[in-house]
Amino acid sequence: MQQRRRRSYSYQDYEQREKSMLSDYQRRIDSIITELQVKFPQSPYIDDLLFSSFFLSEQPSYLQRLLERYPNSDRAAEARFLLDLKK
Repeated sequence: MQQRRRRSYSYQDYEQREKSMLSDYQRRIDSIITELQVKFPQSPYIDDLLFSSFFLSEQPSYLQRLLERYPNSDRAAEARFLLDLKK
């Protein structure tokens, strides 16, 4: 019987895998947001996706886009508040 050699992973390996997964996940969410905006421009869920994307990525551009495209959203006040905190 052959013995399998176990590969040891370093903390950096796990960290890199986690970053890669988050990046892949964020790209998928971005494509869903784009698809929803094209197919269903009046969808009440796009602002929620943008808001959630901010928390996943910590990129204020999602909040800015939410305020630009959906100024009357139920998430608008929260988005303004969070953007003010980032200043």
